[in-house]
Amino acid sequence: MKIKTIKIKDFKRYTDLFVKDIPEQTKMVVLVGPNGSGKTSLFEAFNYWGNAFRGVNFSKDYHVKSGTTVNHNWDTLHRNIQIEFYGEAPNPHMAEEKSKKAFYFRSAFRLEPDFATSGIKKVGEPLEDQKRPPLLISTDTRVADNYHRIIANTVAEIYSDSDESITKGVIKNRIIGKVRNSMQSVFGDLLFSGPGDPMLEGTFYFEKGESKNWKYKNLSGGEKAAFDLLLDFILKIQYFNNTIFCIDEPELHMHTRLQAKLLEEMFINLPENCQLWIATHSIGMMRKAMELHKKDPTTITFLDFENYDFDKSTEMTPVKVDRNLWKRIFSVALDDIAELIAPSQIVFCEGKPISDGKTRNTEFDAKIYRKIFSSKYPEVEFISLGGTNDLEKDSVKIASAIGQLFTSIKMVRLFDRDDRSVEEIVDLKKDNSKVLSLRDLENYLWDDDVLRKLCKKYNAEDKINEILVTKTSLLEKAKTNDKPEDDIKYISGELYVTVKNKLKLTQCGNDKENFCISTLAPLITEESDIYKMLERDIFNG
Repeated sequence: MKIKTIKIKDFKRYTDLFVKDIPEQTKMVVLVGPNGSGKTSLFEAFNYWGNAFRGVNFSKDYHVKSGTTVNHNWDTLHRNIQIEFYGEAPNPHMAEEKSKKAFYFRSAFRLEPDFATSGIKKVGEPLEDQKRPPLLISTDTRVADNYHRIIANTVAEIYSDSDESITKGVIKNRIIGKVRNSMQSVFGDLLFSGPGDPMLEGTFYFEKGESKNWKYKNLSGGEKAAFDLLLDFILKIQYFNNTIFCIDEPELHMHTRLQAKLLEEMFINLPENCQLWIATHSIGMMRKAMELHKKDPTTITFLDFENYDFDKSTEMTPVKVDRNLWKRIFSVALDDIAELIAPSQIVFCEGKPISDGKTRNTEFDAKIYRKIFSSKYPEVEFISLGGTNDLEKDSVKIASAIGQLFTSIKMVRLFDRDDRSVEEIVDLKKDNSKVLSLRDLENYLWDDDVLRKLCKKYNAEDKINEILVTKTSLLEKAKTNDKPEDDIKYISGELYVTVKNKLKLTQCGNDKENFCISTLAPLITEESDIYKMLERDIFNG
């Protein structure tokens, strides 16, 4: 069953809403927009329409749009909700199978923190959906009910199968195999064991790491929320196989990575003749929906509820999936937090960036700057972009992209001094750039005072003169190889070996880069002259 168009009048948020042009191939419809924008009102309209044969209670204060002059009753308001389907439409007034299957709802108020049984309980027919929330503001508890359904299915499987050779493992896989597989796909380390003994404190059991017989009540809130949705969804799609599934805020209690995996699992298991409708403002859910849309644009449709005035007649069509949509979603999902968690300033510096999954000896400069300044400047982020040419070229593009997302971030480029002339430095500073006073970052790290502090730290102050003499000697030797007289970077490898040997250091960094990050950088502290110079170069230069 797939929805084609929707017309709603005088219902909750809507004066006169017309949703059209939903493609027939759509497998999932994603309702996006801020809280209070009307997403749940649409689901409530579906619920009101599909519950006709069940005799849903009519509440004028709840169902009728505030300010409506028409004195609606249950019947007149129901006629104001018109849903057009692709193919034969169900009759909401007839308690027939097609109508019973038409819609399946999960409200946003899903919470069943614990349950335990001491017996076998009769469960109703799935299509009667006795646990269906009467309203989308109703509490929606299904875990215990689904426990009893699994027990009932297991008993039926044992006594109805004519093949006596069927093993316990085969039956178990038939009953809970899909749920087990889905849980493992979502969590990896959380294995669904089964329902245990219903006569002895019956509950769901799991394996987690080395823990066996881990009870349902011991799961985290996010694990329970995901298990509830997956268990109910997989059990019910066996019966609701020509259905519009509506889930309000499926992301509740879960972190973004888990949200994405959960949505993908439900999407994969959705029967061919069904549609999944979700109302969300979650980054995790949206990212996965965008990813699925990219793979096959025909299967995912987005309806954006932001910036509509539902007090007026409104026509809504699927929104174009582009960068503007992603920006709006990002803004809604994070709101002011987007600016809060974003750094107040980004400094693009030199140093090999992380790429192609390689992290060894990458972001050297950025790691050093973070180590030195994270305490005094916690809202500043340093990002290595490569050599001088990369920094000049890529920083402009990246700064432009970030600036469109976060308007309050200050962004600057930080260059090594190298052999730049005074004129070149003046030109760079005019272009919102900073330039180090010394040749390279290594000149700050291997500064004489830093080496003195290093020797003092390891109670080897008698070694400082030897180390400084070695440093001078290495620089003189470098000059004979046509290197600049202040090229500390060139001699840093030999200097690292000398310092490590003379001070008999261990676990101080396995190469010169890691030695600088873990051992030297922490010695550049606020009271030191070298810290003050570096601070002026970056923040005041």
